[in-house]
Amino acid sequence: MEHMITINGAQFALDIFNPDCAERYETAVNRMASQIKRMQDEKAELSFADNIRRQCKAVTGCLDELFGEDAARHILGEETNLRSCLQAFGSLVSQVNRQKQELDDIILSAQKGADPAMTHDESAD
Repeated sequence: MEHMITINGAQFALDIFNPDCAERYETAVNRMASQIKRMQDEKAELSFADNIRRQCKAVTGCLDELFGEDAARHILGEETNLRSCLQAFGSLVSQVNRQKQELDDIILSAQKGADPAMTHDESAD
């Protein structure tokens, strides 16, 4: 079953249950985080506008890496600003976290099914 996520009305397939998709997500997010960390280290040397521009570029690069070329433009439109970039990234992370929670719930359910002691209702004691 393929999971779809929607960011600003644009839909993309991203199934965090698939190890290749999970790796692509982790790689894109880690690359973006490294870029932002580098920017923070250089913050005193950057103008306010350049700082915003580079943060936007880091987010749009992450989206393009994850969903393909021009995905960021499809999500954000022709003009981007830091607010819209951060909102789009927040939406992505939130939806991935929901998929991770679903995976955790499935694993917990499977563990309970495999271990009769875990299915014991302690409230009945």
